[in-house]
Amino acid sequence: MLNSIQHPTAERVEAAQRLMAHAQLESIRLLQAQAEYSPLRRRAVSAPGRARRGLYVSANAFPQARLEPGKNRLRVSVRYVLHARRGSSSGSTVALRISVLFELWYGLPEKLRPTPEETRAFSQTNAMLNSWPYWREFVQNTVARMNLPPLTLPLFRLVSAPSPRGKPAPQTGKPR
Repeated sequence: MLNSIQHPTAERVEAAQRLMAHAQLESIRLLQAQAEYSPLRRRAVSAPGRARRGLYVSANAFPQARLEPGKNRLRVSVRYVLHARRGSSSGSTVALRISVLFELWYGLPEKLRPTPEETRAFSQTNAMLNSWPYWREFVQNTVARMNLPPLTLPLFRLVSAPSPRGKPAPQTGKPR
């Protein structure tokens, strides 16, 4: 089904860490929503949350961050788009399309001045982790209101990128 595990590079996680340690989530707001269902010969999804054979479900996220000058606040917008289409080609018929735009506001300590790289990395990691449950809930409820069988998106997980072959993963914890 959908790949909900993000594998950020070590550089992206490192760039986001300072904001992750200090930013405080103040609010999440739904700014825009759109849902369309085009009935096909067969149902788009089957219970519970599995796509029917020949139906391809994909979801994409498009985060953007903007530092509010002089306000010590970070605004992140995340657009999520889900498509379920009959057939794997891009020209195939879209059976289901759901799109939302969320706005997240984070308070920042007065002396913290994040760089554009840090805000971009934060929007692609932590902000998506914070907004994904709202996206999941929106998809599940919208599909139910369309009187379609349940479609539950998987959990979002933020994990480190796999270590290169031959190199052991860094150890954490106390040495013995």
